[in-house]
Formats: sequence, C-alpha cells, structure tokens
Amino acid sequence: MLDALFYKNTLLARLRGLDMEVVARHFPRESGEANNALLERLGRWLATKFIGYSISHVSGRFRAEPLASMQEAADLEAKGRRYLIDETTAVTRFIFPCDDDSERVEWFFHELFVNAIIQFVNGEEEIWMVESGLHNRLHIWKVEEGN
Repeated sequence: MLDALFYKNTLLARLRGLDMEVVARHFPRESGEANNALLERLGRWLATKFIGYSISHVSGRFRAEPLASMQEAADLEAKGRRYLIDETTAVTRFIFPCDDDSERVEWFFHELFVNAIIQFVNGEEEIWMVESGLHNRLHIWKVEEGN
C-alpha cells in the first residue's frame, strides 16, 4: 500500500480522495487554480518530501492478562485463554526533509501515510505509532468495545 505512493497516478488518486477544501487550507491554491492543477502542483511538492521508507520486522512477546504465577498462567491456557502472545511487529521509518514546511509535511504524512497504514492493518485490536523527529510521541489506536 505504501509503495503506491511512489507513483504519480496512485499518489494523485489518493490525493483526490481528500476533501479539496481541507487540502487547500494546507496547500493554498494559486489564483484561479482548478482542483486538477492544485493536485498536480501538490504531487510535485510531495515528490520532494517523500523519497522512501524502510521496514524491519521485530518479534515480540506480550502478556495478555494481568500478572500471574506460572500455575495461574497454565490454568488460563487450559481454559483456552492466552497469557503470552507472540507477535511480529513491522517497524516503518520515513524520512522527510521538512525545511520550513513542517506543519504541512506533518498533515500530509498523517493523511497519506498514517491513514494508509491504519487501513492496511485494519482488524488489529490495537495499532501503535511511535513518532520521533519534530515531535516525540506515541499514538495508539484501539478497537472500540462492540466494534
């Protein structure tokens, strides 16, 4: 899904899916500029900001229940509940030159990349994104109860 953002036609298709009035607030129109011209100009600008990414896979183990003794954990397993869960995590790194456009880059990163990742891993109970660079923060998306 992220590879699609390396190609002009698929990048422009993703941009067309955004609300053009919101896009224009982050990337103001030039005088008399129509949507297609704005998207073409935005595509050229994004091409200078998004150059690539790297992905590595990390194996981890997580506790799915409150801390328990080995016997309590075995009892949970015997009842069909999991105490420890093995998981493979994809760690994706993006590098963006921001210059004086950091707010604009951040908004487009969220709209194009974060939303793409969330859609791709939709069905996971929880998605974590650790951001470092301009901001150091942790984003967590969780499935709401009943969904």
